[in-house]
Amino acid sequence: MKLRIETKKVVKDGQRWRKIVDIEGLSVDKLPVEYLKGTPNCFVETVGKFKNFLHVNTNNNKSFSMIKNDIFHEEHFKKMMVSVAKAGDRLHEILQKQKETNAKMKLEWNGKEDFEI
Repeated sequence: MKLRIETKKVVKDGQRWRKIVDIEGLSVDKLPVEYLKGTPNCFVETVGKFKNFLHVNTNNNKSFSMIKNDIFHEEHFKKMMVSVAKAGDRLHEILQKQKETNAKMKLEWNGKEDFEI
């Protein structure tokens, strides 16, 4: 599972900017509920005519989004990517924990049972 944000470097008024070319990632229905209930988190969705709309919820009750053709100043983009990376790290931790829990439960909860009525 990964999020991919494709950008194009743009120079505007003598400054560095990034234009969003494409975004690919997981939608809400593909992410664990535990992840979506907490922060930081991020997901990709379609909102109206906007496809691959990235929505990011940060730790400090703020949120932001990115869609194709958005243009961000480089310094602002870097700050946004820190939040995206934190959300990715949190997702990785949750998925790893789920994997370990599932492996443990498979050892404890196995076999078969017959019920006769």
